[in-house]
Amino acid sequence: MTPHAPFAAPPADSSVRPDPLSAVGEGRVSAFLSKLDAGRRELEHAGTALANAGRAADAAAMDAAAQRYEAATEALRSLAADRASLLARTGTTSIAELVAGHAGLVSRVGSLRESAKETRTRLWPRWVSARRSAAACGEVLELIARGGARSVTYAATGGGDAATGGALLNLSG
Repeated sequence: MTPHAPFAAPPADSSVRPDPLSAVGEGRVSAFLSKLDAGRRELEHAGTALANAGRAADAAAMDAAAQRYEAATEALRSLAADRASLLARTGTTSIAELVAGHAGLVSRVGSLRESAKETRTRLWPRWVSARRSAAACGEVLELIARGGARSVTYAATGGGDAATGGALLNLSG
C-alpha cells in the first residue's frame, strides 16, 4: 500500500531544494556575521594604534598594539574555520549562497563585504610601510653589528657596479 500524497517523500529529481540555512539556523549565521564584523573592527583599530605608535616612536605602545593586532588576526583565523564548518554543514560554497533567501542577512553580508574592502584599503599601505620599516631597521642593525661595513654581495647579472664604472672605481665602500 502506498502512503497518501501528503506523507510521500518528494521524488529524487525534485527541483525544490531545501533552504540550506535551516541546517544551521539563522541565529548561528547571524552570530557568525556579528563576530566577523567585530573582528574586522578590532583589526582596524589595532592597525590604527600600531601606526600611531610607530609615528610616535613609542616602543611600548608599538609592542602592545602589535600584540593586539596579532590577537585580532588570530580571532579572524578562527572565524575562517567557523565559516568552513558552516559551509560544510550546509553544502554551500559561500556565506552569500547560504543566506541567499533571507533579505536581512543578504544585506548584512553585502555591508560586511563593503566594510572589509574599506578596511583592506586602509590597512594595506600600513602593512607595506611596516614591512619596509622592518627591512630598513634590519639593515641598520646589520650595519651596526658589522661596525658600518657592508656585507659582500654578488648579483646574478654581473653586479650593480657595472653602471658606476666597476668595483675598482667605486671607492665609497
